[in-house]
Amino acid sequence: MAGKRESSKTKETSQIEVPLARRLPPVVLAWLIPGAGHYYLKRQWHGGVLLATIAGMFITGLLMQGRMFTPMGGDLFTTIMTYGGYVGDLCNGSLYFLTVWLGYEQETMPGAVHDYGTKFIVCSGLLNLLAMVDVYEIASGKKATA
Repeated sequence: MAGKRESSKTKETSQIEVPLARRLPPVVLAWLIPGAGHYYLKRQWHGGVLLATIAGMFITGLLMQGRMFTPMGGDLFTTIMTYGGYVGDLCNGSLYFLTVWLGYEQETMPGAVHDYGTKFIVCSGLLNLLAMVDVYEIASGKKATA
């Protein structure tokens, strides 16, 4: 019984808290450029795959004439959908900002292709959000780097 207590104490003390100044830059890089956080943490293969998939989904959504969400008030469903979609769009980082800066604006149109394009754009942002969480866990030492 005493051996189990000692081993759990050594596990707790063996984890060293990584300062925020070392955890924040890779997360910000991962948000701005998909895959850059993994590349910064010397995981080039993961960074390249993430860049290809996230940028590919985003560009595919644009080619399908998907629209970007703008936050709107109104009833509860409209508010949740527009704000949620807007957060998903913002998670694309520089892809979103570059697209908006270049003036891409698509009206709401009926049709399955445009609707799927919108979902592709939001899903690419949510995939980038998962990549940012992964970068944070690697940078903080909570996840093995191998």
